[in-house]
Formats: sequence, structure tokens, C-alpha cells
Amino acid sequence: MWRKRKHKETQSNPEKVEEVNKRITTILIVLTVVFVIAYVPYMILAAVTVADKSFRRNLSIEGEATVKLFFRFHLINNVANPIVYGLLDKVFRQKLSQMYTCMGKCQTSKLIPGPLELN
Repeated sequence: MWRKRKHKETQSNPEKVEEVNKRITTILIVLTVVFVIAYVPYMILAAVTVADKSFRRNLSIEGEATVKLFFRFHLINNVANPIVYGLLDKVFRQKLSQMYTCMGKCQTSKLIPGPLELN
């Protein structure tokens, strides 16, 4: 199912492999932190709302606005993922740049790696 990509610059250079692994690890750590920040308030509020049925009835207007905000806070994760990839992943930035520079001029097959590029 998952195929390893062979990058020409990393095939024979262990330092490059180490650098790529560090970048991937950084991306995964940042994505995990964003996920936790986005979902913890939502999960806590969901648990409190289920445990205490009168919780929302006793809130002030500001409290209700805050609850509504936190109930939608998990959507931040969906917005943050492309931003994180865009800031931290060179390949993502290159492909995104390719996509926007040849919009309408290039075939999409150039943007999507074929079977020969994945091996």
C-alpha cells in the first residue's frame, strides 16, 4: 500500500536522509500539537455538556458564545494542516507552486506522481 519514494539526493547521502527524517518528524510533531490544541477544548466541553445537562442553560451570553466557539474549535485543525505542510514541507510547496503556475496550461498528470516516480 505505502511505497517508499526514492529521492535522488538522499539515495547515497546519509546526512540528507537524516535531514529529511528530522523535517518529517518536525511536521508530525507540529501536526500533533495542533490536533491536541484544536480537539481538547471540544472534547472537554462535549464531556461536560453530556455529564451536566443544565450546563448550557446556566451560562451567560459571553459563556454561551465561548461554548459555541469551542464547539467549532476542532475545525481549526482542518485549516491548520495545509498551513503546516505549506510552511514545513518543501515538496508540498513545490507541488503547490507548480499547480498555481501552470493552472490551465499543464496536464494534471505532471502534478500527480505516477507509478514510476513512486518506486
